[in-house]
Amino acid sequence: MPDSISNDKKFSEIMKKSIFCISNENFEDDLMHKIEIGNQVRKTVVKNRSISIIFFLIGTALGLIINFNLPTFNDLFYSHNITENISLYFQIIFTAFMLFYLEKFLSSKIPGVRPKA
Repeated sequence: MPDSISNDKKFSEIMKKSIFCISNENFEDDLMHKIEIGNQVRKTVVKNRSISIIFFLIGTALGLIINFNLPTFNDLFYSHNITENISLYFQIIFTAFMLFYLEKFLSSKIPGVRPKA
């Protein structure tokens, strides 16, 4: 069967048409430059993502500290209801920020990295 394919004229014509001609003399240099830029972008994204995780954890810890210490500031406010309301509003805002960040973090993609199937 391989002899019949090599002798086939149509196959030979198709193979001649499939030759790829590069008109750009700097094709390899341009391609390597694009690959280097892609690697730099990927490293930057990974670095920013790890810094983002660190600040998220610090913000979460500070948010929890504020959340648990707000009710102890009754002396600063005239009414106990005001402290409870401020604590409730803070908890709602804190939870919303956490959910938005987690959604953004989990849905973000690192350039150059394909998701596992």
